[in-house]
Amino acid sequence: MTQLFISYARENRDTAERVAHALGALGIDVWWDRNLAGGSEFSEVIEQQIAEAHVVIVLWSEPSGRSSFVRDESMRALEAGKLLPVRIEAVVPPLGFGQIHALDLLDWSGAADDPAFIDVANEVRKRLGQPTSPRPAPRLPRPRWQRQAVIGATAVLLGVLVGLFAWNAWNASES
Repeated sequence: MTQLFISYARENRDTAERVAHALGALGIDVWWDRNLAGGSEFSEVIEQQIAEAHVVIVLWSEPSGRSSFVRDESMRALEAGKLLPVRIEAVVPPLGFGQIHALDLLDWSGAADDPAFIDVANEVRKRLGQPTSPRPAPRLPRPRWQRQAVIGATAVLLGVLVGLFAWNAWNASES
């Protein structure tokens, strides 16, 4: 039985594939339309997979917000209590989905250790009744004095290098 169904617009196929592979690598059974068998009745198979899935991720983007298929799949998932909206572009979801909190994969490169992806994976795991992974602590910016020390040390090093270059050039001209 399918644990996760991914709904997306055709223009976002690469992102859908990265999401499918990254979640599949975590042991989650993912179905997306690339698993559609040749000769299958597309809408019938989609309807069956949404009905069987425990979670339906919708990848919201400009093209998916315009797609009647994505909106229809999303509404069926919402009505069944399975919808997990994920924004892959900074868009407002279409009418009917704006009040549902969406997770973000806006700048996701495909890395499984990205905190935003971990949030998505943990939400899927939670809905599947699986243990979640700890989210890595965010990297805090260096204190101001450390940034200033790095800038100062860089300036001194640059000054020494310029001085050495000038000294070498002066000695070369003296010879």
